[in-house]
Formats: sequence, C-alpha cells, structure tokens
Amino acid sequence: MPELVLDSHPKVHALEATCFGLRDQVSRYEHLKQHIEESQDAQMSILNDKVAKLDADILEMALHLKEKFDPHLLTTISGQRWLLTHGLKLAVVKCINLPKYLAAFGAAMSLAIKKGMQNGLSAGIDHKKAGRSLADVAAYNPVTGTDFNSTLQRLREVDFMLLSELSSHKYASVTNIMDINLLESLVDLVMDLSKLLRVIANLDRSKPTTKIMTMNNISYTKNNLYC
Repeated sequence: MPELVLDSHPKVHALEATCFGLRDQVSRYEHLKQHIEESQDAQMSILNDKVAKLDADILEMALHLKEKFDPHLLTTISGQRWLLTHGLKLAVVKCINLPKYLAAFGAAMSLAIKKGMQNGLSAGIDHKKAGRSLADVAAYNPVTGTDFNSTLQRLREVDFMLLSELSSHKYASVTNIMDINLLESLVDLVMDLSKLLRVIANLDRSKPTTKIMTMNNISYTKNNLYC
C-alpha cells in the first residue's frame, strides 16, 4: 500500500499542475473576453456618436436645401417656362422685325404679286383666237418668275443675329438669356411694325380697292406684346 501511495503522488502533482494551467487559461480567456467586450462597447459608442452626428448633418442639409435650393429650383423652372412661352414669342417678334428680313420679305411679296399678275395675263389670253402671244402684251415680263425665285432664296438666307447670339449663350444663366431676348423698348417695336405696314402698303399700290392697315387703327398695349 505505501508503494501505491508513493506511485500516485507524481500523478496527483501532474493533475494539479494541469488543473492550475487550465484555470490560468480560463482566467486569461475571461480577461481577454472582458477586454474585447469593453473594446466593442467603446467602438459601438464611437459609431453611435458618428451616426448621431451624421443624422444631424443630414437634417441640417435638408433644411438648407429647403431654404436655399428649393426657391432657386422654383426660379429656374419659372425661368425655363418663360423661355418656352414669352421668350420664344419675343424672339420671333424680334426676328420678323429685323430690317433685313423686312426688306427681303417686302421684295418677295412685291414679286409674288407681280408673278400672280403675270400668271393671270397668261391665263386670260386666248392665243389661237386672238392671234396674239404674251410677248405682244406690254405688261408681261418673262423674267418675273426668275426674279421671284431669286428673291425668295434671298429671303430664306436672311441671317438672324439674335439666333446666333442665343446659340452662343446656350450655357448662360436664364437671367442673361432673358436680358438678351427682351425687346429694347415698346417704341422700337412700334417703329418696326410701322416699317412693316409701310412695306405692305407699298406692295399693294396697284390695287386701290385693297384696304391698307395703318398705325391709326392698331392699338398697342403691354399685354398684347408680351402675352
């Protein structure tokens, strides 16, 4: 029996050493676990603070957009709508009142009337019965058709400087484009319309029964020009 007790002592010491080692490992594991949890809590706290700050920044940005961007957006939309309605009308008015266009238009209209008269002459003569040709008619001009075509071509080639100017400012602000497109004054428009009416009156002098519009029977108001 004493020999068995002596033989068991090394085993007991070995088991005790193993037990102490396991306890030490468990203790270190618990310490490491606690350290990891504390580190995670600290990181989570930092993350929560960042999220809270981000929420505050987003709210501030939303308020800024509502106060600053929304009115600007509405102004931009209003400006674009103006360009597509009143601005387009003003551009057309300025183009058709260009002196070069008025002159070319007047010449084309005059030759169109003459061409119509020449066509009427050719249709009203019975060549076989009367024994006459259009060459015998003093009012007949054989080059009227050619002159009309060349004049019509010049009318098509009129250069509208306003369109070129607007094209060069395609990246400009709506305000700048509005300033370019606006008519200089009401007086300028009335003067241009007076020129147009004089051109029309000169075209139809050969027809005394035709009623010519004058500046006396035309009323100009701001609403008529800009609506």
